[in-house]
Amino acid sequence: MASQSDYLLAIVLSPKRVTAAELRLTDGEVEVSALGDIDPPEGAFDGSQVANGEILGRAISEFMAEKNVTARKAVMFLPEAAAITQLIKLPSMPREDLIGAVRAVAERYAVFAERSIAVDCAVAEELDEDGKQMLSVLFAASRDANVEQCQECARAAGLELISVEAAPAAVARAFRDRFSPSEVVALAVIGETKTDVMIFDDGICRICYSANIGLPEQTERGDWMTPAPSEHDPFVPPPQLYSELTHCFRFFQNQFPRRAVHRVIIAVDHPKAEALASHLAEQLQLPVELGRPGRRLRLPTDVNEGAAAVSRAYTLALIHGSALSALTEGDALFPINLLPEVSTFWLPARPYIKASVIVMAVVLALTVIWALSLNKKITRKEQTQASLGAQIAALEPELEALRAAQATEIALRSEVERQTARLAKQRAVRWSQILVDVAARLPQDMWLTRLASPDSSKITLTGIATNRETIPNAIESLSTSPYLSNAVLGSLAKDDTYAPGRNVIRYQIKAKLLRGLLPPPLQAEDASKSEAAEAETGSPLEAESDSASEEQADATSGAQEEEE
Repeated sequence: MASQSDYLLAIVLSPKRVTAAELRLTDGEVEVSALGDIDPPEGAFDGSQVANGEILGRAISEFMAEKNVTARKAVMFLPEAAAITQLIKLPSMPREDLIGAVRAVAERYAVFAERSIAVDCAVAEELDEDGKQMLSVLFAASRDANVEQCQECARAAGLELISVEAAPAAVARAFRDRFSPSEVVALAVIGETKTDVMIFDDGICRICYSANIGLPEQTERGDWMTPAPSEHDPFVPPPQLYSELTHCFRFFQNQFPRRAVHRVIIAVDHPKAEALASHLAEQLQLPVELGRPGRRLRLPTDVNEGAAAVSRAYTLALIHGSALSALTEGDALFPINLLPEVSTFWLPARPYIKASVIVMAVVLALTVIWALSLNKKITRKEQTQASLGAQIAALEPELEALRAAQATEIALRSEVERQTARLAKQRAVRWSQILVDVAARLPQDMWLTRLASPDSSKITLTGIATNRETIPNAIESLSTSPYLSNAVLGSLAKDDTYAPGRNVIRYQIKAKLLRGLLPPPLQAEDASKSEAAEAETGSPLEAESDSASEEQADATSGAQEEEE
């Protein structure tokens, strides 16, 4: 499967016409999918300077819509006269200091007088001169305003501007594979008003020379479809062009004795570029070839490749050079970018930044949705709470009535419990009083040895007597007791073993217990006082001393047996 890069839009700016090309790398070849010229809108340029990037961006946007361009990254080339390219020699230093030194040199040019400038540079060669490390530096410079208008143009066209370049470095990048290590090759980039000459010795740029001479403005410019004229061409290049090239070559020979230019490559946009190359070869007495695009540049099917290779060689070299710098991962020749470093510093991280922004946007959207949902839930809860509050307020009178009824119920229950306790205490068996009463009713010749109550309703009295005749009287006396009733003789037997030689009779008397019928046998006055106090205070308790003794006796009720 063929490896392909993302699409890139290369834009060549010129006051005469703006050229745009959509391209990508496919298996190492530059594939151009859309190519065309745009007439610059009025006011877009002020001479050779970019004046209004916004209207220029709108024109580019219309071109993109017409050609169905999908590229979103762009490289722009400044007009030839809007930037300078020079080769200087500086001591070896860090890049930060190198940019500052280059800026100081560039500011001396009259074209940048009293104007802020944008500069960038690339090291062409590291030198050792008398033990001192030196750098041969190729730099490009332009007004800040030009770069800013390029950025505004990209924004208006909806593009991400990744590079702003000067033309000579990009053209040299496109023809790098034609610089033979064993030859001295001169590259002449010929524009309308300016010619930049770069001389490469052993593949290294030794000289960069600029001359204010180009093809006359009245010469016909080539297009993408018109073939080059086949008849004999009477075209003669301007004499100043030959003079400037000759001067540049001599300067090179003075700087590098025993070295001379072997051949010349020209990059020019002109339908008669081949005739120009022939005339220059005849004048310079050197091989001069037109810088045609190589086989690694494929043009769209609606473009006449033969005509374009001749009449638009300069533009095609720029398009090829832009692809080599923006779409390849290797070290490109002269990667000079006039965009501020702040704009280019984040370029490698932009895909990750975009992904992070998308993730953050999704998280934010989910957070907003969650917040809205939570707000609705809270609103519903508040409404439910308000409704419940209203219902509670409506039920408050009933609740107060229930509380009053509950208090009344508690009071009544307490009173019932108190009365029940009082009745229970009155009905309790008072064993201590029963014992005292029984002892008082028995005659002196009768003794009680055992008292038993199996179910607290009956009582059995067991004892001995020395006189049988006193037993009936004792039964009669016990029947009148306030604590006993129905006293009867259960058994009667003589016991000769208890006290030999004496008349001892064992008896058993059974009776029913009367519970709570009479108060304890107190004095009449004390009883009346106690009843009056109880009626007045409503206390369930009787006299504390009697109560204590009675409770102690009650604890022994049931199956308890006492012996006397």
